[in-house]
Amino acid sequence: MDFVTILFRGSHLYEFLIRNCSAGLRTCCADRNTCEGTEQLRISLEDNMEILVCVKQVPDDSVEIALDPKTGAPALDGVTPVVNAFDTYALEMAVRLKEAAGGEVTVLSIGDESVKNSLKNCLAVGADYAYLAADDAYQNADPEVIAKELQAAKAEIEEKTGKKFDIVFCGK
Repeated sequence: MDFVTILFRGSHLYEFLIRNCSAGLRTCCADRNTCEGTEQLRISLEDNMEILVCVKQVPDDSVEIALDPKTGAPALDGVTPVVNAFDTYALEMAVRLKEAAGGEVTVLSIGDESVKNSLKNCLAVGADYAYLAADDAYQNADPEVIAKELQAAKAEIEEKTGKKFDIVFCGK
């Protein structure tokens, strides 16, 4: 198997990868702000990659959200939930990688039934499969619990499909 090692300095990794994924270099990263200092990636130049993208549903940030005067919490009634913008960047990079190297893109999210609309949007953007790890209490879970649930869901998908994911994308 061929590998390429790439050294990055600064915060331009995302732009670099967009340019080079479309040029046929099989690399990906979704978060342009995590590349402080020097980052080194060793990337397989393997064809037909199995790609997993973890996405989360958030309130639409293009809508003004007020605070509920009684509870002090955000008043989200009537606000349409959407996929987190950073996760859409991750999905875009995964789809570009799929187009460059071949393979399949699977999206995974944790949440209640309302997340299904966001997963349908991911399929429309270019994902091949979408999975929902149903958890009605995910809003109150801490990041470690969510990470463990994502890990367990990933393992379950791999077991059911008989395919191992070569790369996992996450936004912020």
